[in-house]
Amino acid sequence: MRKLYLTILPIVMILCLAMLSSCSGNSDETENGGTDDGILRITADKTAIQADGVEKVTFTVKLGTKDVSEESTMNLILVKESGEENLDYGVRAFSTSVPGTYVFKARYYEGKAMVSENEVTVQVAPVSGGTSYYHKLLGMQFTSVGCQPVRRLALH
Repeated sequence: MRKLYLTILPIVMILCLAMLSSCSGNSDETENGGTDDGILRITADKTAIQADGVEKVTFTVKLGTKDVSEESTMNLILVKESGEENLDYGVRAFSTSVPGTYVFKARYYEGKAMVSENEVTVQVAPVSGGTSYYHKLLGMQFTSVGCQPVRRLALH
C-alpha cells in the first residue's frame, strides 16, 4: 500500500501544479473575455454627424486589448479616392463642415508601423435650414493730431 501511495503522490502533485499554473492568469485571456491578439482595430462612438464643424466623432484605437487612442505614436488616416491623408499624431476626433462620406483607418508605431485591420465609415450630413448664422460688426475710429478732417470727426 505504501508503494502505491508513493507512486500516486508525485503524479497528483504534478497534476495539481499544472492546474494551478493554468489558472494563475498567465494566459492571453483578458477580463473582457477577448484575447490580446496584437491586432490593431479602430472603432467610433458614432458613424453619422452633421456638417456643422462642431459635432464630432471620437475614435478608439486598440492594439489587442490595449487602448492606444491617445498615444503620441497613433494617427488616424483619412482614406480618399486620390490616396490617403495622414492626420496629426495623437488626434482621435474628427469634425468637418463639408458633407460627404469619410473613411478612416488607424496607424500605430510600436517598434514597427501597424495599420488597423478594419476601417470606419462616417456619414456627414448637410446642415438643415434650421441653423441660424450671425455677423458681428466692428466699427473703429482712428484719430491723429496732425490731420484736420480726422479732428473734425472726433468732435462728433
